Amino acid sequence: MSQLNSEQGPGPIRRTLSNGLRVVIDSTARIPRVATAVHYGVGFRSEPPAREGFAHLFEHLMFRGSENLPEGSFYDHIVPFGGSSGGTTHQDYTDFFQVTPVAMLERALFAEADRMRAPVFTPSALAVQLDGIEQEIREAISDPPYGGLRWPLLPAALYRSYANAHNGYGRIEDLRAVPFGDFEDFHRDYYAPNNAVLTVVGGVRPQSVLAMIERHFGDIPPRPIAAIANLAEPDQEADRWLRRTRPDVTAPAVALGYRLPDPGISTTAYLGHLALAEIVRATAPIAVDAGCGLFGPFDARDPDVFIVVGMTEPDVLRNMAERYWSLLSCASQVAEVLPRALADLILEHHRRHADLQDRARALGRFELLFDDARLLDGLPGMIATLAAEDIARAAQHLGNSSKAVVVIEHGPDSDPTASAVAIARSSESPCREPEPAVRRESRPLPAPILQPDPTFAGYAETLLDNGLRVIAIRDDRAPVIEVRLRCPYGAAVGPTHTGMRMTSDSEWLDISAAAAAGLDDLLSNMAAAVSECVPPPASPLGSGPDAVLRHHWSIAAQQSRPSPRGSVLVAVGDLDPDYLLQQAHTALSSWAEPAWRFAPWRADDVIIAANPHPGIELAWSWSEPAQNTGSPARYLAIAVAGIRFAERMSEVSGAWVTPGRDVFLGRPRMFLKAKTSRAELDAVVALTAAEVRRALDEPPGTPDIDLAAAYCGGQLLGCFDSPSRLADAVRLTAAAGREPNWLLRLPERLRAVTRDDMAVAMDELFGSSARVLAATGSVAGLEFQEVTLMQHPGKRHFVSEATNDTELVGNPSLAKLEN
Repeated sequence: MSQLNSEQGPGPIRRTLSNGLRVVIDSTARIPRVATAVHYGVGFRSEPPAREGFAHLFEHLMFRGSENLPEGSFYDHIVPFGGSSGGTTHQDYTDFFQVTPVAMLERALFAEADRMRAPVFTPSALAVQLDGIEQEIREAISDPPYGGLRWPLLPAALYRSYANAHNGYGRIEDLRAVPFGDFEDFHRDYYAPNNAVLTVVGGVRPQSVLAMIERHFGDIPPRPIAAIANLAEPDQEADRWLRRTRPDVTAPAVALGYRLPDPGISTTAYLGHLALAEIVRATAPIAVDAGCGLFGPFDARDPDVFIVVGMTEPDVLRNMAERYWSLLSCASQVAEVLPRALADLILEHHRRHADLQDRARALGRFELLFDDARLLDGLPGMIATLAAEDIARAAQHLGNSSKAVVVIEHGPDSDPTASAVAIARSSESPCREPEPAVRRESRPLPAPILQPDPTFAGYAETLLDNGLRVIAIRDDRAPVIEVRLRCPYGAAVGPTHTGMRMTSDSEWLDISAAAAAGLDDLLSNMAAAVSECVPPPASPLGSGPDAVLRHHWSIAAQQSRPSPRGSVLVAVGDLDPDYLLQQAHTALSSWAEPAWRFAPWRADDVIIAANPHPGIELAWSWSEPAQNTGSPARYLAIAVAGIRFAERMSEVSGAWVTPGRDVFLGRPRMFLKAKTSRAELDAVVALTAAEVRRALDEPPGTPDIDLAAAYCGGQLLGCFDSPSRLADAVRLTAAAGREPNWLLRLPERLRAVTRDDMAVAMDELFGSSARVLAATGSVAGLEFQEVTLMQHPGKRHFVSEATNDTELVGNPSLAKLEN
């Protein structure tokens, strides 16, 4: 049976099973999904000589089948229900993680236990994974101009021991030569319950989860584990340089690497370096990145590396770093910038670990590496108590330390994966006595458990006199508030305000931000941002078909700034909803509507804009009937149509067509957007026309509807994985004119959609009489003639980038949609 692993207090529950498996459970009320993570104590630094790349390869193999989940079936309880799964390999651990609806939790645990107990390795699966890893190495290291700059090149320069310095990707030719039996040996050495941590985070009851874990993991026997590699490093007495040249590099890139303090022993000193990195990123005179850890802070045991990276000459970055360490060695120089740096670190920590998957992975990592998952939630308090003297000592440490310098610059191609450490290679595997075959019982896949409904902890909404809709939702899983402001007709640009992210497309202006406490300053900054927005230079070409339509239909394209009418402000987090509405009224009620407007839709336009961009983009727009825009059948109709289009477009190389629904220029619409080349234009239009006809003539059957409902329902529940995702989902929902409660009800309503409902929805979406087409890209030079669009005659407009002239033209390639 389980026993208490440490004294219990606030925070995650920690237990240890009799077989040595450590368990961490973090229950978050009202969350309809759950994340599971399994961390094994094996990583790049566990690999013996002649077996480099083994840990990463083994991570891939663990997805390829187990005794009760044969090849390909591991994902059957994940993907059909809108879940996700993945795995990663790091210096000292390998983790596997899943995020699923709560109903699939026991199946997720079953799957993890089955591959811990009895994975199945086959030569065919190994060959496939080796091909995939070879491609991964090309995409991560060989092909990118600056591939490998941080890893594996930086540790190769900084360290001298094989365990720390070797390339964890290995060489494909060596991996292909490994005797097949070595893979079973590797599993026996490391993939045991007494070398693992299992973490569960989400809307679960801890006692129920512990019973499931005992049921599926409790009878896996412990095994002797291979000794942890010796990670000791000799003192470094001088800087070490490693240069790589690439012919496709136009400017040098430089990475500086310094040894970090041991996070398990000198946590405060380590955090001082973390704060120092934040100060460097925020204040450096040139664009640089700085941080702790090859793969992030607290991601490895000692030794790990403090990194500074910049796109500049080596001496420029080196001299800048040395000046910084000298300047910041004085506590009085740190004091002025420290409060902001600490506040940003704490906010980012809370935002990241409010997400189900990130939290599960981080809790498991801290338990495995530092023997205490609860350290994760203790870090913000420790960061808040850092003094200027702690950061000054970190700067002094770096200033007095030798470092590694990695440079990638222009020149003949050199090996990007070569190690600075000589590695003894051998094709022989260690001698072992074969273990007797064990006959195991077949285990049935457990049934789904009860799926909880999503809820809001608190909710309030108001409509300000200027037309701005304000929505506040309480979500207290982390001391952070996510804020989103979405404004219609967003082709506007403005200054960047600190702590805010502003994006704009042809229809919406979006501002995103977060705060750890009150929102008075943040809301005031948002008000200033929208008031300072200005229109971009007038262009009928824009960035795509929607921009062309928007410009074409505008009465006054030179709007002064975004309008509050039709805009929505969403705040989700640790807040009082009613008080948030008061704050929004104070900060944003004076936001006035500008004097500009757009013409109503004109049905059946064909607008073709020639520009020098490669390829052709198309957008067909149908005016969606305004009634029932929140219909679950319409939601599913778009999902099913997307699957069908994806299947058909696989026949055309490099082309895609995607359907969707949104609000465009104040009207709900259904759209099809496509991207293709001139050579494939005819084929794409023909296939699209065929699928439109199929949508009207052959509505999907009940099995397809049920599969789509399960998948979409599970994906919708993912909105509740974090306050950030919930804020984004509510922003889109409210901007479409729906109530936020629509998100709560929709997963259940999807399951009630019938075939007749779907037929009606397909007709409402694809059978509308108002159809508009816009095309942009390399359309110049095509022969145009008068055409009709979906059997509806209308005006044709051609806009040339060279002249901006407008003339009535058509395109024979687009006529196929009429038939």
